[in-house]
Amino acid sequence: MKPKFGMPPALVLSALALGLLAAGEARGAGSGPEFGLGLGVATFSRTVASGGAADLTKVRATAVSVSGTCRPAPWLVLELVAGLSSTNPDGLVFGALPISIDYEAGAVSGLLLGGGLAAKLGVFGRFEIEGAGRFVYSQGATKTRPMSGFAVPGTAGAKPAWFEASLGPRLLYRASAGFVPYLRLAADWFRGSLVVTEALADLAGQEKLTLKAKGVLEAALGADIALRRRLTLRAEAGLLPRPGGVDAAASAALFYRF
Repeated sequence: MKPKFGMPPALVLSALALGLLAAGEARGAGSGPEFGLGLGVATFSRTVASGGAADLTKVRATAVSVSGTCRPAPWLVLELVAGLSSTNPDGLVFGALPISIDYEAGAVSGLLLGGGLAAKLGVFGRFEIEGAGRFVYSQGATKTRPMSGFAVPGTAGAKPAWFEASLGPRLLYRASAGFVPYLRLAADWFRGSLVVTEALADLAGQEKLTLKAKGVLEAALGADIALRRRLTLRAEAGLLPRPGGVDAAASAALFYRF
């Protein structure tokens, strides 16, 4: 079933991409595009609301992805991402089913697709400012588990879906070609859903919880480390403040530039 939560950040990123490409046409053609491949892993934990203000829980996710990059101009990088995701929504409570369920079945595997862009905005000595945007969408498979403790057999299935979009500046310090640290600030949106179906003898039902992260800001520190002339490691750790606490995210990726 296709999720019905809205995706306004995707429209923002699309509009930004079109504007940047139009600006690139105005600057004139460069020496030709550059291409690259990447392999990365990312993980995050987000506190989400699933109903009333008191219905808070953690959603944890890990993704392994392959990315393709294109640099159509020296100031612009475009990226496409595809991979596998693992989403753990333990702690969500489904009370509208014939028999209420406190979901504790663990992570659900799925597919992940996304894209991103980064555009150089200015250079100030050894400092460089980029504008960066990213959008990823994960669609989980249905995880079915038997319902125990009843006189008749029954099953419960869970299917998660979520998206994350971010947009903001990145400040790089280029004191060395081999090690480039950076600070990234972004507005970050996380939305999702978890659909649980239940079947126990003549009882059957389905309930969908909509998930919304409590924080929308992210601050991250990272670095690009040149391992070879064409091979770069990027590592990053971020914090996402929210009312009453802080969530976290981390990622690492290898990029090979052709």
